[in-house]
Amino acid sequence: MKFVQSVWSKAAMHSGGWHQYHGHWPSPRYHWCSWVLSSCWAQKHYGNLELITDNAGAHWLVDQLKLPFTSVRTDLEKINVSPRLWAYGKIVAYSLQQEPFFHIDGDVFLMGKLPAKYESADLVCQFFEQGPHYPNFEATYDHNRKEIEKVIPRLPSFWRFMNEASAGNCGIFGGANLDAVGRYTRDVIELVTHPDNASGWKHVRMNVFGNCVIEQQALWCSAREQNVPLTPLFQNTDFADVDTFRRKALELHFNHVATAKIAPVGEHLEQRVRQEYPEQFQIIQRLAHRTL
Repeated sequence: MKFVQSVWSKAAMHSGGWHQYHGHWPSPRYHWCSWVLSSCWAQKHYGNLELITDNAGAHWLVDQLKLPFTSVRTDLEKINVSPRLWAYGKIVAYSLQQEPFFHIDGDVFLMGKLPAKYESADLVCQFFEQGPHYPNFEATYDHNRKEIEKVIPRLPSFWRFMNEASAGNCGIFGGANLDAVGRYTRDVIELVTHPDNASGWKHVRMNVFGNCVIEQQALWCSAREQNVPLTPLFQNTDFADVDTFRRKALELHFNHVATAKIAPVGEHLEQRVRQEYPEQFQIIQRLAHRTL
C-alpha cells in the first residue's frame, strides 16, 4: 500500500519559517521529532512513502532532516490561495494519487501495518466527528459552515448533506476508490479556486477550525452524495475510556497525537528519535542550536 505525507509550507513561513514553526508543539524540535518518527515508521512498515510538498518543505524534510521518502513531489509550490486555507494543500495531495493510498499527517505514528481489511476499503478516515458525540461540533463545524455560506456563492452539490452534522477525521485518509477520491477533491478544489468565490474567501470570517469544513465535513458529504462507504479506523465506542481506546490503538498499530502535543509527549518522541534514528537526532541537535 502506498503511503503519502504532505506539507504546504506557507503556514510555516507565515510563522517565521521552518526553524520557528512548532506545529502546535511546545517547541519546534518536538515538531521535527514528530516528523522523523512519523515518516521513518511509515517507511519501515510499508516501504513506499511519498512526500508531496513545495520547495521549502522539500528542503527542510529531505535536505535538512534526511527523511526517507521513496519519492518527492513539489506540486504544492504552484498553489496560489490564502495560507489560511492550510488544508487545501492536503486536498491537492489527495487529488494527485493514481493508485490506492493512505495519507497520514506528520503527527501520526504507525507501530506496524494496519489491518489488511482497510486496504480494500473504498474510503477510509480516522473516525467520525458527529454532532451528538463530538464536543464543540457547533464551534468547529456549524459556525464555520454558516460563515462560508454567507459569502461563498458557488457551493458544491454535496453541500446539501451538511445538515447531517457529520465529518470524517483526516488524520488518515485514503482508500481504493480513486474515482470517489477524485470527485471529492475536484469539488473542493473548485470550491476554493472558482473565480466566483474569490472575493468571498478574502472576507470569510472563519475561526481556527474553518479548514475542518472544507476537508473533513466535505469528505463526509461527498461520500454521502456518491453513495460510497466511508470506513473509520475507530468507532465512537472506542473512545468510551482510556483502556478501550488504548486497546484499539494497539490493535490498529495506529496513534495520532493531534490533541496531546504536550512537553512530556514531545520528550518521549525525542528519546525515541535518539534511540532509533541517531543521525536525525544529531541533525535536530544542530538545528536547535542554530536557532538559539
